[in-house]
Amino acid sequence: MAEPHAIERGDLFRVTFRGRGHQVDGPHYAVVVSDEPYNWLSTVVVVPFSSSARPAPWRVEVMLEGSLTRALIEQVAAVDVTWLQQKLGSLAGSAAMNAIDEQLAQLLALDYLARPSAP
Repeated sequence: MAEPHAIERGDLFRVTFRGRGHQVDGPHYAVVVSDEPYNWLSTVVVVPFSSSARPAPWRVEVMLEGSLTRALIEQVAAVDVTWLQQKLGSLAGSAAMNAIDEQLAQLLALDYLARPSAP
C-alpha cells in the first residue's frame, strides 16, 4: 500500500480494481490523475490501463513493461489508497500524461473554461 503523502500526480501503480458490469476488474496498471492536496486523502483519482481494450480516439496508448496498453479514460475512478500496490514509476511530464490530461478535459467537458462567453 502506498502512503498518501508519497503519492504524486503521474505516479503509476499496480491496482486491483473491484469493478462490476463493464467496469475494469482485477489487477491493472493505473496512473494517478489527482493532485495535491487531494492525494493526502484516503482516496486518489486514477485512470486505469488495459492491454486488451480496443483502440479508440480517446484511449491514449502507452508502452508499459514492454506491452502496449491503453488508458481507459472513460473509467476514471476514485480508489482507496489501500488498492495501490506496487509503484512502477511516473508518467509526470511525459507526452502520454499530457495526452491523458487532454482526453480527461474532453471527457469532463472542462474545455468549456477556455470557450468564449456567450453574449
